[in-house]
Amino acid sequence: VSTQSTGSVGSEGIPLVKELCLVGLGWQRQRPHLLALVEDDLHIYNAFPFATEDSEGLKVRFAKVEHEVLIKKRKVRGKVLEGDSHPHYTPRIRSFSNIAGYSGLFLCGDNPYWLFLTTHGALRTQPMIHSGKITSFAPFHNVNCENGFLYFSSTDELRICTLPTQMSYDNHWPARKINLRATPHFVAYHHDSKTYAVCTSAPSLNPMRPAMQNN
Repeated sequence: VSTQSTGSVGSEGIPLVKELCLVGLGWQRQRPHLLALVEDDLHIYNAFPFATEDSEGLKVRFAKVEHEVLIKKRKVRGKVLEGDSHPHYTPRIRSFSNIAGYSGLFLCGDNPYWLFLTTHGALRTQPMIHSGKITSFAPFHNVNCENGFLYFSSTDELRICTLPTQMSYDNHWPARKINLRATPHFVAYHHDSKTYAVCTSAPSLNPMRPAMQNN
């Protein structure tokens, strides 16, 4: 469930709630979360059942979830970079059920983010900053792009993509395990090729050893 408001800040200085989204996350969407976009801040709450013998009304409570999502507009030399003006507010919180086998939320805007809930119930936020501002997002699936997604960039360019299935997004950063079959000693980043060089060693048999023993 998602709703948005087009009002302005009241005379009493009450923060403007731009958007609300109540969605189930995690395995079979059994973990309901409430997301509120208030001004330039994102508030996330985890809903859980709460009832006592003398309680009345809605038997549910919300606990605030800490996160590291920064959605405020970027500043250059003390000036705020304003986005494109639109006559109507465009929802920024988008829900998806199966993108590369993951379900979660995508936050559009100047600093777009993926939001996943791990099997252990931890909320993971993954930034998607290499594409710049994303104005719109939606899941996409066909024979040429299975369980993918599409979005519009800041230049109104439509891009169709998929999440790499060999990566794991259950950590603080996307990670992929690679079996080196050796012992790593040093690692260095090569800026031109944007790759990492790893120095490893592995045990091996010395072909001269049998000959030396015969002598």
